[in-house]
Amino acid sequence: MRAFLLLLTLFLCGLPHSAHCEPEAPPNAETKSQAQRFFAAGVSLQKTEDFEGAIAAYETSLQLFPTKSALFNLANCQRAVHRYADAWNSLQRLQSEFGAELAEPMASTSLAQLEELANLTGLLSIETRPSGATIRVDGKPAGTTPWTNPLRVTIGQHVVQATLDGYALKETPVRVSPRQTLVLALELEAVPQASPAGAVTPTPAPEEPQKVNIGSERGTPSSHVVPKTETDAGLGPAWRTAGWVGMAAGVVGIAVGARAGLLAIEVDERLQRVCEGSHCARRSGPDIERLERLTTSANVFVGAGVLLVAAGTSLVLWESIPTASEHIDVSFGPSSVQVGGSF
Repeated sequence: MRAFLLLLTLFLCGLPHSAHCEPEAPPNAETKSQAQRFFAAGVSLQKTEDFEGAIAAYETSLQLFPTKSALFNLANCQRAVHRYADAWNSLQRLQSEFGAELAEPMASTSLAQLEELANLTGLLSIETRPSGATIRVDGKPAGTTPWTNPLRVTIGQHVVQATLDGYALKETPVRVSPRQTLVLALELEAVPQASPAGAVTPTPAPEEPQKVNIGSERGTPSSHVVPKTETDAGLGPAWRTAGWVGMAAGVVGIAVGARAGLLAIEVDERLQRVCEGSHCARRSGPDIERLERLTTSANVFVGAGVLLVAAGTSLVLWESIPTASEHIDVSFGPSSVQVGGSF
């Protein structure tokens, strides 16, 4: 199907003085000349399958003067590099601005592509409390809440970020299904304000040390300070808590690694279908890079998760460690010294 669309585009652009490839008369001759040069560069880049370069050329041509041929070719280049949401938007603009002027086969082909791309995209609507937050999807600016129209995105996993002055950054992953309209509500958390200059923060009173009365040989009482030990401060329960936290983090790491591994398997299967032997077309480069990232992530998360689970289990099971400072009672008498306690 992609090869057919590429041949169709080249055929349309090869027709001399074709209405599909000649930009309509712009407001002035200089703008028209620039738009035509960028359009011609886009066609040449598209023939060599340099789709990213062709996209940049077509977008510049459209900024100078929009034409139906530039929009149609731009959509096909975006589709070739798996930017399905951008391709849908370009074809929708083609229909809205030039629908009545489209001739065959561009008219029927663009409609068929719109229907196909609808199965590869979904809609994402984001609400924030409070509103006015700046939204980024996969690191790219997407607008400010509240939104009037949902954002069309490619199906699959995305990362949504919301930022607003005075509030902490909110980041959450989402997964969009084909033809789905996903509504995401984000509750922003206010950042605590700093204390005014000159304000005095109360200092907690120091904890009184334990004391043991010690008598002299003549029975005269006196005092001696015995510092608290680590066991008295509750170090054992703290280690067990850390163990449970480590085990939970390890399980999360293993789950994330397993998910990355499953995604890597899907990408690898897709590459095996489009690659002949060990040779892959240039358009498969993004999938190859994604496979490498997913494989590395799977190995790192699973390995780290196993280590955390093992370390956490050791801390939880190692509950009792004998220490020489636990529950020691010391008493002195006029002529004797006694030491007792439980170990």
